[in-house]
Amino acid sequence: MPISLLPKGKIERGPEISIDFFRQNIGSAIALGILLFVFVVYGALLGFEAFLHRELQAIRDQVLAIQEKRDIKAEEGARDLGIRIAHIGLLLDTHPLSTRIFEFAEDMTHPQAQLTNFNFEIQDSIVTLEGATQNYVTFGEQIIALEQSKSIRNLEILDVEKDKSGQITFTVLFEIDEGIYR
Repeated sequence: MPISLLPKGKIERGPEISIDFFRQNIGSAIALGILLFVFVVYGALLGFEAFLHRELQAIRDQVLAIQEKRDIKAEEGARDLGIRIAHIGLLLDTHPLSTRIFEFAEDMTHPQAQLTNFNFEIQDSIVTLEGATQNYVTFGEQIIALEQSKSIRNLEILDVEKDKSGQITFTVLFEIDEGIYR
């Protein structure tokens, strides 16, 4: 039995769409063209959106990897160290000023008086001294020494008391000449 690859009869084909059909129905051809164009653009936009989502995820993964590598404790330590260095810098900048003020206070203090607290406000050149003496006579001599100093202005006695041990405690406030500490 021989096998033949050629068909024995004529195959009938369906209606053909020819270019003549589009020439006769130009509106249909334009609508079909626009529809095909819309589908192509929609497919391209879907592909671009998928690409953008992949890129966004890659960027998020990179950010997470960088954040995981960060050592937060080390960052806080560095920040604290920076603050400490700034404070030390301020102290070093003002150290010569405070040294001169302390020397002045030491020179102005009566030998029998003890200074217990010293506060210097550099912005206003105001000094607040707290101290103690054995008696009112020594306290009076200390006040006279402060009043007679040409470097001190506006001397105010804020407090004078005799404590339980019999010592005279006092608090004075005054302005100091900038030439002393500058």
